Amino acid sequence: MSHWLITQNTRIVSKQDTLVSTAVPNSAVARACRVTIKMVVSVTVAVLVARTLLQGAARMLAKHATDELYQLTVIAFCLVGAWISGYLVRLQTG
Repeated sequence: MSHWLITQNTRIVSKQDTLVSTAVPNSAVARACRVTIKMVVSVTVAVLVARTLLQGAARMLAKHATDELYQLTVIAFCLVGAWISGYLVRLQTG
């Protein structure tokens, strides 16, 4: 008995229930590699920014600003970081 079965990444070759995959081999592995590379690059950029720009800005604020201004700046930085990460997630997921 022949069945017409159509699923994602497959196509029917004949009515003999012969299915041939049209997916790219190891596509999950390639996707995982791309995600891993993006994560490593993102973490590297974040560490470099934290060690260069933020460290100098925090020292300057601690030396010249009041305690309230320092706290507001740190809170603003955290909010901007959360906003950027949320934007990147929405950008990645489409």
